Amino acid sequence: MVTSGFNIHPALIRPIAMGLALAGGYLLGTGFYDLFIDHDTTELFQRGRVILVSKATDADHFHRLIAYRLIFGAILGVLAYLLRRLSHWWSTDQ
Repeated sequence: MVTSGFNIHPALIRPIAMGLALAGGYLLGTGFYDLFIDHDTTELFQRGRVILVSKATDADHFHRLIAYRLIFGAILGVLAYLLRRLSHWWSTDQ
């Protein structure tokens, strides 16, 4: 069994892979949205909320956080793909 080292039941592999893929897709989507869509967040959050990091105040930190989000989303996508391939390999191996 491929997943015996992880102690994951084979029936749970597909939902775990789907959750990782959805989380990775969300992070990639929001990262690319913040990177390519030029929007003013100060107009969106005028109801007493404090903006911690914005493009206008600290552009380097803003772009670093977007890069972290994109990298983490890509890593989650690759993990989901590898887990799905391992599941497929395990099911054809029996």
